[in-house]
Amino acid sequence: MSERENNLESVENKNSSHVKLAEEIIQSLEDIDGVSFPNKRKAIDYLTSSDVLVKRGGFVDLFECDDEVENIGEKLVEVRSSQEFVDRWSKILKNQLLSKEYQEQVVGSSVDILKERKIEMNEWNTEINTVDLNTLDGSADDIKDLAKSVIDDQNSNADQGVFWNVLISKDGQYVLKTERDFSQHDKLSRDLLTYPILIKVFGKECLLKQAVLKDSDSGKLSVIQEKLDLDKMLPLSDTNVEKFLEGKVGGEVKEALENQVNYEKLKQFIDNAKLLTEKYGLSLDVLGDNVYFGVDKNGLLEIKIVDYGCFEKGKDDDYINHVELFLKRLEMVL
Repeated sequence: MSERENNLESVENKNSSHVKLAEEIIQSLEDIDGVSFPNKRKAIDYLTSSDVLVKRGGFVDLFECDDEVENIGEKLVEVRSSQEFVDRWSKILKNQLLSKEYQEQVVGSSVDILKERKIEMNEWNTEINTVDLNTLDGSADDIKDLAKSVIDDQNSNADQGVFWNVLISKDGQYVLKTERDFSQHDKLSRDLLTYPILIKVFGKECLLKQAVLKDSDSGKLSVIQEKLDLDKMLPLSDTNVEKFLEGKVGGEVKEALENQVNYEKLKQFIDNAKLLTEKYGLSLDVLGDNVYFGVDKNGLLEIKIVDYGCFEKGKDDDYINHVELFLKRLEMVL
């Protein structure tokens, strides 16, 4: 029996440990005065089923909060952001991501690398060739082997975003992103199409290499992507740019800007972000942690865009105004 099959068998035989983990998560919230679960059985069923991969906000609907209890919202945030809770939630997600059924949609026989298809995107003033979404070298089998390597990493961690469930290899160099909610498929697919545009505008060095896989049976997409050591980089966004300017965060990055090469690199990044809007009607999403800044071992500035969803002119103008304000603030460091 292969290592992967052993992993599958061991995961699928751990139902009791899954339940115990769910009970620990529930208990950690019930320890907060004013938080209760009217139906614990339903909560446990949710936490030990594939629903947790699809319905991102479903868990919140399963407990009640007494609004009369002082600072209950702050206490909830404190518990749910604690390392202990985060680790437990990661295990809950991972239990489902390692299920045989879920893996079939990622590395099964019906899965292939995204094929060439030309899409006319008139609203972006360009044509997209879907083959350009794949920048990792290798055949479909090679890419699926990379995905399997993430699945087989027993020390991997799991996380969840708006569109993706994410399995992050600890020992390897890749991250596996799998489509979370198929009802959002059209939006997710559209966001993926901005990847080749961002490469044209910002250059390959600002983007992570990736390959897109598609399951012909379910239609679901997965992405195998280079792993970035986020702990060593600063996510710079609309929420913390003021702290960056004040020197409260990102001191190493700010200091590196004294080097003319780094100064010019940041200036070029800002100019490119403006060009993206002018030429394609798109704007980087800097409201979340999607753009990371760091300094490499040679003291050179690194800028990485890790999520490619963009705001669109005419649809997201309020958000674009925030992005433009962010860029103006960022220019103040120059």
